[in-house]
Amino acid sequence: MNALTKKNTIVLSPDEYVRATNDIYKTALEDGVRQGIAACLLCLNMHYDWKKKRLSRFAGGVQDILKLPSVLGKDIDGNTVVEYLRNEFGIDIDELEMEVKL
Repeated sequence: MNALTKKNTIVLSPDEYVRATNDIYKTALEDGVRQGIAACLLCLNMHYDWKKKRLSRFAGGVQDILKLPSVLGKDIDGNTVVEYLRNEFGIDIDELEMEVKL
C-alpha cells in the first residue's frame, strides 16, 4: 500500500481504498459464516448429543455445499440457501433473533 501519512492521517488512493474496504468486508463475511456454522455445530452437540464423528461429517457436508459452483444452473450463496429453507421447510432464517457485537 502506497499510503501517505499527513499529521496522523492516512491518505489512500481511490483504488487502495476500494481494495482495503473489500478486504474488510470479505473478512467480516467469512467470520460471520464461520461463527454461524460453529453455532450450528454447538447446537447439534448440546441439544442432540452429537459428538466428534457426526459433527465432523456435518462440517464436511457444509464444506462440500460451499464448494459447489452451482446446482441446476443457480449459484449457491447464502440467499439461495435461506430461500430454499423457507420454501421447502417453512424455516425463515431471517426471523432469527441475534445480537451483533462490534
